[in-house]
Amino acid sequence: IDPKTEAEVYTTAKDYIDEQLRNLDKADRLIGWAKSLATLKFLGGSPRAAIINTTSVVTTSPGRIHQDVGGGKVSFMKINRALATAGNDARKFMMGREVGSADDMRFLRDEKRLGWDDPQYTMDMISKMGSTGNRALAATMDGFMWMFGKTEQWNRLTTMLAAYRIARGLG
Repeated sequence: IDPKTEAEVYTTAKDYIDEQLRNLDKADRLIGWAKSLATLKFLGGSPRAAIINTTSVVTTSPGRIHQDVGGGKVSFMKINRALATAGNDARKFMMGREVGSADDMRFLRDEKRLGWDDPQYTMDMISKMGSTGNRALAATMDGFMWMFGKTEQWNRLTTMLAAYRIARGLG
């Protein structure tokens, strides 16, 4: 971004970065705790929440793949077939098995290594703030969010693998 030719974009980006890098204050910590507790209450340990979370593969992923990977030219039938195959392969991969081609396995291992499949539920800053109470809450959240985290990991692996296979097929 060139501050001389794109002054407004530069100022917006700089303000955003400054805000993200500032030290936490009491309000930030309080909001982080509240968000983490809400996540724990409504998602943690709930089989219903975990099951509902898997529906994003059929509600959100097809549209994203259709637009972002296929440029609006790949049929939804092809995308849904790719998602179904990728979903089964993602499950097997999560269980430690080899799936698909060597190229698919290289892609999946890279996803894992780069953390692209990490569940992104709300942990905010609590695990980074060193107090015993925060570490205890982080450990509790990890335990209660295990099931939801696994479905989130499956969603991410499934969507990325299906998108990768479609993109590879398009050349």
